[in-house]
Amino acid sequence: MSENNRKIFVLGLDGASWDLLNPLMDQGVMPNLQKIVEGGTSGVLQSTIPPYTAPAWVSCVTGVNPGKHGIFGFTINDSETSERKFIGSNYVQVPKLWHYVNAAGKTVGMINIPVTYPAEPVDGFCVPGFLTPLGKEDFTYPVSIYKEFLKTIGYIINVRIAAIRDFSEEIFLKLIDDIRNCTQKRYEAMKVLRKTYDPDFFMIVFTCMDKIQHKFWKYLDNRDPMYNTPLAQKARPHLISLYKQVDDIIGKILENIGDATTLYIVSDHGFGPKKKMFYINKWLEKNGFLSVRMLAFIKYRFFLRYMKKMDFSNRNIDVFNNPIYKFINADKSAFLGSDPYEQGVYYIGKSNQSGYWEDVIKLKQALKELKDTSTGHPLFDDIYHRDDLYVGNYKDRAPDLILKMKDYGYDLSRGLPLKNKILTTVERPAGCHRPDGIYATYGDNIVDGKKISASIIDVVPTILYDMGIPVSKEMDGRVLTELFSSSFQASQKIEYSSAVPNPVAGTDQNAGYSNSDQEEIVGRLRDLGYLD
Repeated sequence: MSENNRKIFVLGLDGASWDLLNPLMDQGVMPNLQKIVEGGTSGVLQSTIPPYTAPAWVSCVTGVNPGKHGIFGFTINDSETSERKFIGSNYVQVPKLWHYVNAAGKTVGMINIPVTYPAEPVDGFCVPGFLTPLGKEDFTYPVSIYKEFLKTIGYIINVRIAAIRDFSEEIFLKLIDDIRNCTQKRYEAMKVLRKTYDPDFFMIVFTCMDKIQHKFWKYLDNRDPMYNTPLAQKARPHLISLYKQVDDIIGKILENIGDATTLYIVSDHGFGPKKKMFYINKWLEKNGFLSVRMLAFIKYRFFLRYMKKMDFSNRNIDVFNNPIYKFINADKSAFLGSDPYEQGVYYIGKSNQSGYWEDVIKLKQALKELKDTSTGHPLFDDIYHRDDLYVGNYKDRAPDLILKMKDYGYDLSRGLPLKNKILTTVERPAGCHRPDGIYATYGDNIVDGKKISASIIDVVPTILYDMGIPVSKEMDGRVLTELFSSSFQASQKIEYSSAVPNPVAGTDQNAGYSNSDQEEIVGRLRDLGYLD
């Protein structure tokens, strides 16, 4: 394969779903996106299982499954200190797309890609994304970018959505304005940094869709009963204006990219209504798989007294925020529910290998028999052991069992409510993740109007092929040759090579988060329903 002079523009739309975008295109709200769909190749992009931000975006930029890159959630156990830490860019154990591009002698530029903090030294620039602490001025690479460009723009790292719990017109409108302003500042940063650096590969992620869909999906989805409520009718024009803003940005991108540039639009996952909550630890406790010192727990809940915290640092369990971990009878427990974004159950028992599998099979069978009494349907579409989903050196970081809940509309909570209810209906207009993300490609080397189905791990090998760079033999994804024109395929053959180095993997590059940083990031995760 010979390198070519093609450039790549990747537009990440966190949480984007065709279930909303198709109706908006039909209504004329997103004509620029429609132009790309009609004039290029598009389809569903299957996310990771479970379909959550951290593992999905990392798979998107590495081309491998989480068992190889090692990211399953927002926290990770530090093997040297046995402490729980928020993930950083150096915890990704395999090369990322920009490492391959730089190794080929080409330049890169990134803005707001999740799990890129701390910013890596690259030939180009990096403005890191989700999990970047607020209030920093030295968070970019090169460091000078903030003072030279971002400070003048008024760049915004994140917009919190915690204030929206009940509908208040004043608070709601402020949220819409804040999100719109944040999106505009990202666009302005994109414009000035692309002009200044002119990178061969550029990627930016916008998070506005994900934020509003977590809180207001049911107001946007015309299949949902809440769609026609007075509150939905009042809120919807303001919500749709944010989609229109993104489409306007897409139009400006189309005006400014050259003929030899391919535009890729991707999302890390799709979305749908959050219908019910399943309290996994309550069910485990009630069915003898988990032992909780309930009297101490009740006292804590009522009097907020600090109790002894159990040590689960050898497992990938977030002990930062949930009081349940202080009240576990570890010697009498076999399993513990994961954080919501991991959608699973960890084994914390003491059994040997044969006992482990006996316990796992017993739990799996009990979960399979669970039904929603109001519908008669099983609670789970499937229940996987991590070995069924992941391959690689880091698969043991995943929960032992991963629960694929009914239509992904039933969400998991690790909380331990004092009431006996294990399954509750979500009355809010909230949404939660689905595995069907979006994929659209547009350029002079792309087939017009073609529909394809792809996996999120296919993005990197396809882009490398597009740029004339060999694809790593260690990647799990494939080159989506079907989206390219026959003339391009004839001139560009696929070549494979070994993986390039990841210069920051496993290094102490992550200086860590201060206590205030951790508290703020925990708040962000809770805003989105990732912590309870």
